[in-house]
Amino acid sequence: MKHAPRRPFYFADDLMLVKGWCPGLHKPMEAKDGFLIRLTPPGGVLKSGQLHTLAETAARYGRGIVQVTMRGNLQVRGLQAQSVATCQQILSDAGLSDASPSLERIRQSVLMSPLHAIDPECAPETAEIATNLMAALAQHPLLDDLPPKFCFGIDGGGFLPIGSIVADITASYEGRLWRVRCDQETRILEAAEVVDAIMECAAACATSRPGRRIASPRAANAAPLPHLIGKLPSGWRGYGVVLGMLRSDDIRQIAENVDEIRLLPGRGFMTPRVLSMPCLVTDPDDKMAQIFACCGIEGCEHAHMDTMRDARYFAVTLTANTRLHVSGCRKGCAHPGKADVTLVGAENGYAVIKNGNTQCAETHPIMTREAIGDMLKSQNEADALRK
Repeated sequence: MKHAPRRPFYFADDLMLVKGWCPGLHKPMEAKDGFLIRLTPPGGVLKSGQLHTLAETAARYGRGIVQVTMRGNLQVRGLQAQSVATCQQILSDAGLSDASPSLERIRQSVLMSPLHAIDPECAPETAEIATNLMAALAQHPLLDDLPPKFCFGIDGGGFLPIGSIVADITASYEGRLWRVRCDQETRILEAAEVVDAIMECAAACATSRPGRRIASPRAANAAPLPHLIGKLPSGWRGYGVVLGMLRSDDIRQIAENVDEIRLLPGRGFMTPRVLSMPCLVTDPDDKMAQIFACCGIEGCEHAHMDTMRDARYFAVTLTANTRLHVSGCRKGCAHPGKADVTLVGAENGYAVIKNGNTQCAETHPIMTREAIGDMLKSQNEADALRK
């Protein structure tokens, strides 16, 4: 097979400035409800004993709430300042995050196909490339010159189609070879060449555009992954977490029924065992798989509305194929892309945006929760009549 010629990457002007930063085990973030710690378990895997430790820690030192994020991380909420160091030690000792802050950040920055080593159609070298990339990053201070949310994707394909992973620099499996994509430029390479190409691209980015990310063409419209709910390859099953929120008792119950789970993007996890719990979405057609909500006024000082309560209120009126995003403010933390209906909290209700995102809020009318519920119900009835 003839390979594409080797050529340098370049960076277009189509870039986006990163705002904010990513919390971690070693970088707790203060929120309205206390400090928040984000965990990135190695390989996304949690054993039963680790789940018990997580549940106990969240209940004893926090609000007893753990969030599962869109990127497949965990967030322990409501920690008091005096208990943060204790929690860091407990969770690190349990192997739920790395004891080294620099290594933890490296692992947070490398995304790979969640079904690696489970899906027989996923490229067998996926995990090896990700591991080698993390080792290369550990030996090079490159991440210090890149913005906090800059990430690398190792996309092995298979059950999850190529393109499911959204990252600044992505390596995607294409038959026997890999395509490394950086902005609008690509290289077709052997597996052994992928890590060097990614490092070269990242170094060029750090030098040419410090503090800025490469705009991903899918980032603004990244779709959720409801097809990860239900049957998965090799006898595994995927579960969604309702509104991404687990309580300590939920985690204990999961731990008592499984040997391990593997976190999935899209606020979920997978396990070989069959589970049935109110906090879990087990059917990909369940409307709760299509509803996204931030923590709202309980956990965020920027939020204007109780988004968790309101998301459940609106769920009654939705059809299964309507994607709804309920955001407490314009930041859109729960879902950065477009939704069929996006609600943005204001002082007296929500701005209602159809087929858009939170950034459109200023040009849309404010409606009360009850009026929005009536609107959604009428819209669904009209849709049903047209069918």
